[in-house]
Amino acid sequence: MKYSVVPVYQEFARQIGEARMSKMIASYDYGNEDISGNLDSFWLDGAIRISATEQIDFLRRLYHHKIHASERSQRIVKQAMLTEANGDYIIRAKTGYAVGAKPSIGWWVGWVELDDNVWFFAMNMDIQAADSLSLRQIITKEIFKLEHVIP
Repeated sequence: MKYSVVPVYQEFARQIGEARMSKMIASYDYGNEDISGNLDSFWLDGAIRISATEQIDFLRRLYHHKIHASERSQRIVKQAMLTEANGDYIIRAKTGYAVGAKPSIGWWVGWVELDDNVWFFAMNMDIQAADSLSLRQIITKEIFKLEHVIP
């Protein structure tokens, strides 16, 4: 998940199948739940949409094991989301890059665990060129004032 290897996600989607994927997305109450388009790329170039507020709600439910999936599955996803960790903080997050949108959209969603606090975030921004993708993390970390903690 850390490297967002699209062909791996595409194979998962094909193995899950359209009917099961649709049922799962609906049970998770994920955005508009519209998986129309290609089963193996609907999240990149299909009609599915989720607002930042809905994304934060989804992340909170995942964090608190309130998704309609087994607790084991939720723990696995949270472990796979581990992006950065040290003695000061943990970041669990997922990046994305929708090149089919015009302009392209880059996003980074997840949460920061710092001491006994958890902050959820859903950053998305227009991306004019792929070399700007790192701005998703840079801007988010600046907002959290973590630049002195997170390299």
